[in-house]
Amino acid sequence: MILDYFHFLLNTNMMSERCSGCGICTKVYPIGNIVLEKGKAKRLCQICDFCLACVHNCPFHAIELRIDKNPDVRYRHQDITLKDIVNANQQGGK
Repeated sequence: MILDYFHFLLNTNMMSERCSGCGICTKVYPIGNIVLEKGKAKRLCQICDFCLACVHNCPFHAIELRIDKNPDVRYRHQDITLKDIVNANQQGGK
């Protein structure tokens, strides 16, 4: 039931036209479910860990939530860099 709610929060067409194809979402997403296709980010399937790393790290706010109280604000801990997140996702020999 809770997973159904999270699936509702993530917009089915979560990759908006604002996507520049920078690929940051593919690097911060821990389960490899986002790929670049024709220069745009695309989710391969509906499986999601709901870490929201892709949402919070997209510099163009191209990954959207259905319910977002402040869509212009994204969060990253002040002591954790984008490089830290990408490196953490590369553990395990990917």
